[in-house]
Amino acid sequence: MEQPYRFAEFKNDSVKLLHRYPEAPRVLPILLAIRELEFPVIEDFTSSEISVVNIGFSRERNVRLSEEEVIEHSDFAEKSRIFLLFTTIKDFYDYVLGVDVGMDTNARKNRSDDAMETVLKPVIEAFPRD
Repeated sequence: MEQPYRFAEFKNDSVKLLHRYPEAPRVLPILLAIRELEFPVIEDFTSSEISVVNIGFSRERNVRLSEEEVIEHSDFAEKSRIFLLFTTIKDFYDYVLGVDVGMDTNARKNRSDDAMETVLKPVIEAFPRD
């Protein structure tokens, strides 16, 4: 009987992958239905202090990621549950195609704007104003 893939092994393998293929982070936003390659990310929703960091996912081939960038991307994949996607999705081509089609459809229809606004409004209002 095959052992289930352990999370710690997946995390270690993702760090190795990012070291070997520095352009790999470009796919992370796509898996979350985000088209931009740089965007702000709230680090911790549970903290009373809201900390926002900008994470950039574009990298040219053969330009190495720093150790800090590798950890940042790996942590992002873990916290956004992308690791869970990698353990459950069988065909990434079909998944990404479906995400892309869904993004276009929802962009035209704007079905979820009101719901998302309701969810994010308290978080955004908590940001300090300059």
